Amino acid sequence: MLALPIIGGMMSQNVLNLVDTAMVGQLGDTALAAAGIGSFTSFMANAVVLGLGTGVQAIASRRIGEGKEHLAALPLNGGLMVALLVGLPLAAILWLLAPLFYPFLIDDPEVVEVGTEYFQLRLLGIAAVGMNFSFRGFWNGVSLSWIYMRTLVVMHILNVFLNFGFIFGYFGMPEMGAPGAALGTTIAIWVGSLIYFLQALKMARKNGFMSGLPTRETLGAMLRLAIPNSIQQLFFSGGLTMMFVIIGMVGTQEVAIANVLIQLTLVCILPGMGFGLAAATLVGRSLGRGDADDAEQWGWDVVKIAVGVLTLLGLPMLLFPSWILGVFLPNAELVQLGKVP
Repeated sequence: MLALPIIGGMMSQNVLNLVDTAMVGQLGDTALAAAGIGSFTSFMANAVVLGLGTGVQAIASRRIGEGKEHLAALPLNGGLMVALLVGLPLAAILWLLAPLFYPFLIDDPEVVEVGTEYFQLRLLGIAAVGMNFSFRGFWNGVSLSWIYMRTLVVMHILNVFLNFGFIFGYFGMPEMGAPGAALGTTIAIWVGSLIYFLQALKMARKNGFMSGLPTRETLGAMLRLAIPNSIQQLFFSGGLTMMFVIIGMVGTQEVAIANVLIQLTLVCILPGMGFGLAAATLVGRSLGRGDADDAEQWGWDVVKIAVGVLTLLGLPMLLFPSWILGVFLPNAELVQLGKVP
């Protein structure tokens, strides 16, 4: 039951990605390719702060297990501080460097032009991504994952509205094409941070929210948990980005197809991450009680459930590839190219 709200929230993220891909796909393969490379290079940039969610969740759940509920939000305070101190200067540096390194990712000048603007607009949300993951870790750690899911769904609905407006020029918004999807996403992420903050002021003050920073020891423990996860995310996103670079040597159409295929693959990856987040909370509580055997058993129990669920999610891609790809790719030629991969 703990995993269901987390998975629901993460699936809403995937639905949003698929809707974005379908909308950008109407602009042609150049836009799809630019959005694909831009989204995964921004994933690499965000990876630096993604691990904060893991660190905050682990410490918060452990404080609950120790019966120290009044200290559970202190790691959240530290996570928000780190997100701002790291995210803001990193975004500024990468914004300036983007026009210099982006042409090395793909040699199609149209994709470079659109993709650079897309990437720069997504960079504006790095700090907000770190804050959102910190809030997510806290709500999951104190078993209030429904707050995370509810906020994420609201944020995604806003994102779809903004992306539709900025991509195609509706609702009085400027018509920006693929970069409009990046702007809409960035705005929605910052709005999500504000919603999380207001909810925490109302519901987490009793846990120490905004009452002070964690001790140096607690902050160090949180970062020791966060940094390996960030490194893992960096290598994961870096591998995907390099894959796009290699595919870009074949052609722009192939990069567009790869973007769609990766977004579809996330249909399985994101629920798997949701199961992992639920397991992290259960393991943290067991460790807080000093029960290492129970902590280990939770890990294996969640793996068994996840394997069955994710197998069922993957079957439609195997059985109906042409129908699924046709929703996102603008012509039959691209659908045929993407079928076997």
